[in-house]
Amino acid sequence: MSKNIVICIDGTNNDPTRGRTNVSRFFRMLDKSASDQIGYYQPGIGTLDPDNPAGRLRQTIRRIWDLATASFFRRHVTSAYRYLMQVYEPGDRLFLIGFSRGAYTCRVLAGMIHKVGLLYRGQEEMVPFAWEIYRTRRNEESAGRFRRYYSRRIDIDFLGVWDTVSSIGSRFRPKVFPSTFDNPSVCSFRHAVALDERRAAYGTNLWTDQPTESQSVKQVWFAGAHADIGGGYTADTSPGLGAIPLLWMICEAKAAGLNFLHQEEARLFWRDGGHAPDEITIQAVTERFIGYESHDELTRPDLLGALWRFVERVPLPRHYKNDAGSWEKKWRPHRGAPRFVPGHTMIHHSVYLRMAQNSTPTTYQPVNIPATPNPERVCW
Repeated sequence: MSKNIVICIDGTNNDPTRGRTNVSRFFRMLDKSASDQIGYYQPGIGTLDPDNPAGRLRQTIRRIWDLATASFFRRHVTSAYRYLMQVYEPGDRLFLIGFSRGAYTCRVLAGMIHKVGLLYRGQEEMVPFAWEIYRTRRNEESAGRFRRYYSRRIDIDFLGVWDTVSSIGSRFRPKVFPSTFDNPSVCSFRHAVALDERRAAYGTNLWTDQPTESQSVKQVWFAGAHADIGGGYTADTSPGLGAIPLLWMICEAKAAGLNFLHQEEARLFWRDGGHAPDEITIQAVTERFIGYESHDELTRPDLLGALWRFVERVPLPRHYKNDAGSWEKKWRPHRGAPRFVPGHTMIHHSVYLRMAQNSTPTTYQPVNIPATPNPERVCW
């Protein structure tokens, strides 16, 4: 019997002991009681211990370095890949769910599956070779031979991510992996993007605006900063503003065939009392959570806020599109500029509801979207 395989990869420095993100909440609400749906959860970059044993101080230094540069990124990807090797059977449906760098990890995992295929169970010694072939560019012939003799092609039925961050490697020599901007093996791509994030280190990493005809792609902007969208600011008592993009992703995953526990949904979205309806809708959750606080790391009064503000004034390499439509690299300070919202993406209806409310902590008028909604670009 075929089954749903759900791989959930959390964001930078996120694990279940450091508060709930939308990835961990999503995983917790999955119905894992039957044999037709199984799940895998991986803590975020900066939480896994290095491969080699070391003293406590050395391990701490390595984990901090991983947190800053994702230096152990390969381990995060190949650990999920090895799990998939062990559990996948023909006919299974694959769902990848991630937040922040965990979102990029999911996109790299999908890219690896697309380029080199999925190795068969018991071929663990071949995983390092598969990784090297995947990350090497302009080697399609050798990748094709590898797929033909050692692995099999599979589809990624659903790739759902919250606010992808791809800062892998150093700022001056970032690592870019194949098939993370577009991927023909992905059937459905869903991306919840933070409208109000302003830090240069958290630039947007959107999917292509030219997907294949068979792909279903939705990239939707929500009110809030990076961790408002992916979760992590609030304690386990409430998902805060992140409830809206969380339920949106759950609804999209349900439409693709995932099963969830209604009692867990009710426990999270109706925690403050009252009887939860049989169907918890995005409209109802928006009404309950739209007035919650959003966050801005650049206005923090502590040392971390000062560090973020300093980084915004430092000229850093960034890629821009010139008038001819081609990309070029320039060194510019970011200065807390708002994110650019391209025309092929959508804006969630809750953004305009928040703009219309007077109960939000401050007047909410984002400058990077039209003040008047365009019906063709607004969705639930």
